[in-house]
Amino acid sequence: MSTLIQSNQCVTLPNATTYTVQAQDSGKIMCIPAQGAAMTVTLPNVQAGLCYRFIAVATLGQNVTIQAQLVGAPPAPANILTGICLNFTPGTNLTTAIASVIKLDDPNIRFNAAARAGDYVDLNCDGTTWYINGVSRAVGFT
Repeated sequence: MSTLIQSNQCVTLPNATTYTVQAQDSGKIMCIPAQGAAMTVTLPNVQAGLCYRFIAVATLGQNVTIQAQLVGAPPAPANILTGICLNFTPGTNLTTAIASVIKLDDPNIRFNAAARAGDYVDLNCDGTTWYINGVSRAVGFT
């Protein structure tokens, strides 16, 4: 089992079309500023103990897709991301909020352009699967 150094250090992602997260960034908070164009963030290969928080620090204005690496012999596992991200608009009832994004059989989680400051998603890896959970104050996940 590998030893991962974790911190709560904030890393501000660039205003760019792509970004690759490094395994050594495990435990860090990835701050996503407003984007000028759609962005794809690529996670490192699955490894037990990796964990990240991605948080919007402004209204994004563009889609930001967090993409898991598909590893293994073909066909690669389709359910590499699993969990729930709650889209909750203040002033609506909880039944409306349950129209959440449940990720099954998908290698991506997407902050859409409507994501606002404070919307976040946590990703934790057991070596096979990324377990996700997150909250958006708008319809910030797709």
